[in-house]
Amino acid sequence: MLPAWQTNNKWAKSMADEVWAKPNKCKGDEMTNMNRANYDRPEPEGNPLPWDDIDTAAMPADQVVSALEARLREDIENIGRDETEHDGVKPIEIYDRAYECKVLADSVSPEGARLTTMEVTFPRIILAEMNTHRVFSRNSASSRAIPIKKRIEMVKKHPYIPEYWGKLQKGMAADEQIDRELRQQAKETWLDARDHAVKYAEELAILGIHKQTVSRLLEPFLWQVAIISSTEWDNFFRLRTSPAAQPEMRAIAELMQEAHEISVPNEVKPGEWHLPLVKYEEKQEIPSEDQPWVSAGRCARVSYMKQEDERDWHKDRDLCQNIAKMGHRSPLEHVATPLEDASEWSGNFRGWKQLRKTMPEPDQEEGAEA
Repeated sequence: MLPAWQTNNKWAKSMADEVWAKPNKCKGDEMTNMNRANYDRPEPEGNPLPWDDIDTAAMPADQVVSALEARLREDIENIGRDETEHDGVKPIEIYDRAYECKVLADSVSPEGARLTTMEVTFPRIILAEMNTHRVFSRNSASSRAIPIKKRIEMVKKHPYIPEYWGKLQKGMAADEQIDRELRQQAKETWLDARDHAVKYAEELAILGIHKQTVSRLLEPFLWQVAIISSTEWDNFFRLRTSPAAQPEMRAIAELMQEAHEISVPNEVKPGEWHLPLVKYEEKQEIPSEDQPWVSAGRCARVSYMKQEDERDWHKDRDLCQNIAKMGHRSPLEHVATPLEDASEWSGNFRGWKQLRKTMPEPDQEEGAEA
């Protein structure tokens, strides 16, 4: 459902899509979708939309997009800020992590089989639901790999806080929220729980307990970053954008669906590779035989949340080859080459052969990893 302001002006509506989600002008290179979920959700009765004071119908066309984009930027900067202080109630801290979707690579074979890789950010609490979709190849930030100090800092500065506080009722879904007065109390209670989780996590860390245990206390308050690749999206979009889906899952699924619809895939021929996180200009530097390993190595780094670090393709290639020898091969599933038959399956991809499937599986005695 479009916000009311997008229906006031047809030209503004079409151009606003570029404000909400920058289209992939480079056909398959990295595309970032802005946090649309926070604005599409219906506002409580009596609370105007943030655009109601902008009269787009009366504006010259060339001023509409700049006005809307300026307001979007202002509101995105204020995500997570409670501007009203109540007696005895602390305001919610500012946090800058939110639902996000980036198309890292989007490819189509000459036979029409499409493979898309996305990097998505969503609340950690729905990770188990995301993992039920077996047609997805995925790697995500690991509670076992990221230092506990860094995890604690994330939860302190950028906690996940529910946006929808459903009223207690029978069934799996809450059709309506609690009263507005109670929502602030609910947020404060959630943050109090966060504070206690941080306190006890810090105490366990002082005792010398490993991060793989301590981090579990923090998970309800964490944002999760994951890389997901698939040739099959329709069933996921049908299930997870439904009104019956959990609000948090629906929010990220809607972003993913929009990103998938907007993105324009590159044609990749048999013998060529779908290469997430390898930029076009890097392909001139990296030998072609190393490019699949570099791509998979960078997908593996999401476990440590080090995608923003300075990249050394030699290290990425070596990382991938080393973990593959150890039997940790899930990052190799994001990299694939087209099959001649678009209906043929390779692993959980249709029409594409994964890099993982070009290697013999390690002996079970050595301990294979899914």
